[in-house]
Amino acid sequence: MATPAIIIGMVLVGTVFVQLLLACYGSVSALLRDRRQEQVAQLLWLERIEIANALRSQRQAKTAWSGHRKFVVDRKVVEADGICSFYLKPRDTKPLPRFKPGQYLTFQLDLADQPKPIVRCYSLSDAPDPDYYRVTIKRALSPLDSPEVPPGLGSNFFHDEVEVGTVLDVKAPSGKFVLDAGDHHSVVLIGGGVGITPVLSMFNAAAAANSDCEIWLFYGVRHRQDHIMRDHLRDLSSQSKTFHIVTCYSRPEADEVQGRDYDETGHLTVETLRKYLPSNNYHYYVCGPPAMMKTFPRALKEWGVPKEDIHIEAFGPDSVKARQEAPTPVAGKTTAVVPQQIAFSHSGKKFTWDTNFTSLLEFAAEHDIEIESACCAGGCGTCRVAVISGDVVYDQKPDCEIEEGFCLTCVGRPKGDLVLDA
Repeated sequence: MATPAIIIGMVLVGTVFVQLLLACYGSVSALLRDRRQEQVAQLLWLERIEIANALRSQRQAKTAWSGHRKFVVDRKVVEADGICSFYLKPRDTKPLPRFKPGQYLTFQLDLADQPKPIVRCYSLSDAPDPDYYRVTIKRALSPLDSPEVPPGLGSNFFHDEVEVGTVLDVKAPSGKFVLDAGDHHSVVLIGGGVGITPVLSMFNAAAAANSDCEIWLFYGVRHRQDHIMRDHLRDLSSQSKTFHIVTCYSRPEADEVQGRDYDETGHLTVETLRKYLPSNNYHYYVCGPPAMMKTFPRALKEWGVPKEDIHIEAFGPDSVKARQEAPTPVAGKTTAVVPQQIAFSHSGKKFTWDTNFTSLLEFAAEHDIEIESACCAGGCGTCRVAVISGDVVYDQKPDCEIEEGFCLTCVGRPKGDLVLDA
């Protein structure tokens, strides 16, 4: 029989053993807990890095680059007679910023027979895609009635010299003629000839977004040989009950049948729209040749379409901008108007400003003052001219930066007397 002393000793030994076990367990638990915390911290750190990288990629994809960026022609596709699409991918393989449907790209082109690079702007013709940009360009030939007019330098360079693998200098997408993705109002897109390219971008973007808004595309060309992406547009229209396409051929060929190859004969006009649209309650986007741009905005207003619902693309040196309407005089009230004098120092000419003109570039062209231009929308900076004295105002802030002491003549108007180095 164990004595009390032995029992007490056994209890003490057991207590010490239990304490040792508890201490070892605590140490092991603490070690395991520390390791788990280190693993969790490492996983959280890796997750943060992945999130940061993803956010950085998103920011890069959304942020336009400054200056020129090198793009490689990935594909060249013939769309119609004298019309080609060029698919462009960035040579640095970095993400592409998402542009707004209707915007354009500005190219700096090195032509062998030109003393300096020329600048040309071409509309993006597809919905935004993370892998490429696409421009669709028509070869500009000398007019049949004016053979002395030289063919388009930029468009012919693209058709004749630019092939798969060609590297081009490109500025970031720009332009304010854009379809508002947040606007769920019904839309009418109007394209004449190759002027369909920006509204085609809008139409494709709406289709890619599965828009349930009512969208009409009115497209005017001469005949089937000018009709770009005919099957593509028909497929999009057939896939949606809210997408409608109306095609007008002004000079259909003998084998082209109305109702099968096209919908209307003759030039595309507002009367064509009135034949198909149930009302004028739409937002209108118009881009086409000068003759169309002269008449369409005015005709839409006469139909009762509010000015703010009419969006036009006045694009390129030959585009025609809508003239400003003179303010209606108030009966019994007269306002003294001080004539503004516009002097062109390089040309040695001076004229009185005419308020019917919407830009200094347009005013200069009227008086045979040559100012180089490209986009005519304040996006590329080609028309930049030094201001010797006076001030220039803009109805909207231009897309490109303007150096101090210079102005953009394509979107600028004089604020008082003005002297330009042109």
